[in-house]
Order: sequence, then structure tokens, then C-alpha cells
Amino acid sequence: MTHRTSTLAVLAIVLGGAVGIVSSTQPWLQVTLAGAGAAGSRLDMAPQSAVEVTLYRERRVVEMARGEVRFEVAHDARRPFEVRTRSAVIEVVGTVFTVRDRNGPLTVGVERGHVRVRVRPRERTETSPAQVIDLRGGELVVVRDGRAEPVRRADTPSLSAWRDGWLVFDNTPLEEALPAVNSYRSRPIVAIDAHVNALRLSGRFRADDSAGLVALLPTILPLTAAARPDGGVELRAR
Repeated sequence: MTHRTSTLAVLAIVLGGAVGIVSSTQPWLQVTLAGAGAAGSRLDMAPQSAVEVTLYRERRVVEMARGEVRFEVAHDARRPFEVRTRSAVIEVVGTVFTVRDRNGPLTVGVERGHVRVRVRPRERTETSPAQVIDLRGGELVVVRDGRAEPVRRADTPSLSAWRDGWLVFDNTPLEEALPAVNSYRSRPIVAIDAHVNALRLSGRFRADDSAGLVALLPTILPLTAAARPDGGVELRAR
């Protein structure tokens, strides 16, 4: 296993009953899985991400607790690769895709290949079948409140632009954008009310310059930004 380190990104690898934890303090973490059942797959993890990888003879399973992870899965038809999140299970054989889950909507975007997303409804009944969505290169789906929104074409590589030090937002509600920004901060930027949370942000911003983003926000959105005594920032409607 080779790795680059990441701010509070944590990976647990389970193989034959052994568990290893990898974590540290750089902008992101890169882990290449090698050995029985891994087939050379790679995970790139954004800050504040946590996953557990279990390698079985017949399948490879990732339990994703939170964060943003880009998966580059080596083809192995005998050992399908499965990513399990709060909102859905993503099944693949060999592909490149990114999963974003920061305790809000789940986003899955495919750069190349094919994945199948099985949505976990909040309330399942015998008359409400689970949604199953097939995604191919250049397609993205958002799962919100137990339901998948329509699949759309998107610049899916931009979902993992943090690998190059950028955060990219495309008409993204601040409620969803701020958790990604805050993963690079010791004190959070918070929206005080629902109106501010609903404001939408588009653009490309340096991941390591949240102070610059805070200074820019009042010039592009109808809000004010005020520093808190603890170093955090409050956003209020203007």
C-alpha cells in the first residue's frame, strides 16, 4: 500500500482479520490497494473523509462514513467493487468515479466506465421499489432525502478538483458548499439562516484560501460575513 497523507482523512483496511489505520496532516490522502482482492485499485480522499475497506475473496467493499473520495477501480469481474454510503450503494467492476457525502445530499459522478447506484430510501415499503440508476462517463446524480434527482451531464472530473488544490462549485447551495470549504478550516464558516443556506455558489476557488473566499462572498452574493471571537465566520443575509 502506498499513500499520500491528508488532513484528518482516515482509512481502515480490513484483510484476513487485520485492521490498519492511515491518517495524517496534508491536503489529501492517496492510497493504492495491493494484494489479494485489491487488484491495484486507488482511493484519493479529501480532508475530513473516513472510509473502511474490506477485501474479500469474491468482492471488495468500502464503507464510506463521510467526506469526498475519488475511486479508480481496476477491472476484476470476479471481485466486484462496492461503495456503501448512508444514502446508496454504488456497484462497479472497473471505472473512475467520485462520491461526495458531507452529511447532506449524496453526489456520485462518473469520469469513465459504468456504475450502478442503488438508492437506500428513508422509508421502504412493499409498494415502493428501490431506485436503481446506471451512470456512465460524464454523468452525475444527486440523492437527496432518500430519492435520486434526474441524472445529468456534468464536468465530473471537477468533483475531485481538490486533488489539484481547488474547490469547484456549479450553482451549488451554500448549505452543500460550506462543508467542503470547512474541511480545510479549523473553525467553520456558518450560515445563520435558511435563506443564506439556499444561496447558490458557482466558481473555482483555492482550497487553501478560505479567507479569500470569505472576502469574496459578499461581492457576489447578498450576504455579509462577520468574524467570530473563536476564529469562525458567520454569514448573514444582507
